[in-house]
Amino acid sequence: MITSLEQVTEFPLCWPPDKPRAAKRLNSTKFTTSRAKAVAEISAEMNMWRGARFVVSTAPSYRQGPIDPGVAVWFSLPPAAGSKERELRVLACDTWTWAAPNLHAIYLTLKGMRAFERYGTYTKEQAAQGARLALPPPTSEEGPPWWETLGVERAWPLAAIEAVYRTKAEKAHPDRTGDGGEAMARINAAMDAARKEHAA
Repeated sequence: MITSLEQVTEFPLCWPPDKPRAAKRLNSTKFTTSRAKAVAEISAEMNMWRGARFVVSTAPSYRQGPIDPGVAVWFSLPPAAGSKERELRVLACDTWTWAAPNLHAIYLTLKGMRAFERYGTYTKEQAAQGARLALPPPTSEEGPPWWETLGVERAWPLAAIEAVYRTKAEKAHPDRTGDGGEAMARINAAMDAARKEHAA
């Protein structure tokens, strides 16, 4: 579990454990950009976040064989008033079949989050709350089986289970439930168990 920016590597890709991977990737006809240009866009945008530190994490582009197109931008914001701790945030994308459009999508997201502050809707720190990491799953083996927790059938394909998980995770987000992340932790643990069972 990554808890600080110092643990994040540019290569190999550090994917956030609480974000499901895309079940199906799309061919990018929407974004026309290069990997280098997209990384430069992210760097320029993060420089506008006054004091934020960040790492762009991707699979190495020079590797032989299939390349994971997923990308993640890990960043920490300056400590809030009355605090000394920087909070770690991450935006990750693997919607598109190539890394460059996924990087560009993250750049557009960062730009949009900063726009909230310009428009007076939220501060960029408030907008970044949704990018924080979920709590690690509980270590206890007690409780109902994963398929009951997720409300699915055990025999369903993994893609269908992950679709249900994403819906439940959105509803169980600690900002919505106010339960300190307990519901989210149960759902994350159930999804981890489902992935392990399907990988076996």
